[in-house]
Amino acid sequence: MDQHGMTKSQSAAVQGLAILLMIYHHFFLDLKVFDERILWSNPQMVTQLAWFGKICVGLFAFVTGYGMCRVYEKRREKAGDAGFFLMMKTDYECSAKQIAKLLIRYWAVLALFLPVLFLAHRAEPDVSTILKHFFCLDYTYNGALWYAAQYVMMLLLLPVFDLMLAKIPQQGKQAQRCFYAVLGIVLIVGAIAAFVIPEFRQFSVTMIKGMRPAFFLAMFSGYLICAYSIYEKLDSLKLFHKKMPSILIGLLIVAGACIVRFFLTDSPAYATMDFLLVPFLVFGFRKITGEIPVLEKFFQGFGRISAYMWLTHLFVYSLTVDFLLQHTCSHVVFYVAEVLLDAALCLCIKKVESV
Repeated sequence: MDQHGMTKSQSAAVQGLAILLMIYHHFFLDLKVFDERILWSNPQMVTQLAWFGKICVGLFAFVTGYGMCRVYEKRREKAGDAGFFLMMKTDYECSAKQIAKLLIRYWAVLALFLPVLFLAHRAEPDVSTILKHFFCLDYTYNGALWYAAQYVMMLLLLPVFDLMLAKIPQQGKQAQRCFYAVLGIVLIVGAIAAFVIPEFRQFSVTMIKGMRPAFFLAMFSGYLICAYSIYEKLDSLKLFHKKMPSILIGLLIVAGACIVRFFLTDSPAYATMDFLLVPFLVFGFRKITGEIPVLEKFFQGFGRISAYMWLTHLFVYSLTVDFLLQHTCSHVVFYVAEVLLDAALCLCIKKVESV
């Protein structure tokens, strides 16, 4: 196990775990859609596991925060001493690059799948709905696409958070103080207005709920753990220097985080405490997979195509569900078959992208 926090390979493994949980979450939230085409040995457990799978969003948000912290730091190191607003510009350039990378993939997948979906009569073409999809304002054709808008919002806010904690050169401190003073005044005025004006309060509450703050918190937790080298400090402890103790402690941490999450989960959309549980889950998962290379490579394989699997898995499901259910009565076999089909398609898309 390395002593330098979470590496790109480990991030990919975490994303691999997240995408497998996401697919399970989306497939088995409502077992009624399968009618009697699947025989359920323990339907309640399947549903509970599907509810638990929602933690995948927290995992993706956590990795985003952790990774972007590293990106911001490296860009600032290259830029050297710079003023506050130049550093902000650098941060937003990094965020914009990541947003553009995602949106290009997002648009490519829509352009590929929507015509197929319409030709297969799996959805009705509607110009307004199609246009809203391309601007991340609608996800009628694919319920998983809501995270695109969430990702954009998170990366637009993260630089503001980053520059609160970043080491600002002396010449930029006054600009930093002025910026956050103005921001603070705006927030205070907004809070007073929300308290005094019922309509504005209702609007504010709706807007905050629409931003899904639980996932912002998960992203911030990833950022903070990277910024303050929490994983590096834990990795340096003597009990993690040997293989078996690392695996056993990792298993205990993962089991503990999962048990608490199962206990707390009271709905399919539960995510309130994920920002506290995900850091433990990721740390324990790193300890297990870091000592078992085969397991780490397994999850890395899915992690490297996780963005495409997120974008495509419900499209693939819609087009293949009837065929696969004719040839299997086990939800596990059905799940594995869907995952492998989607992964094979995404590997092809990835190869085309890299040409």
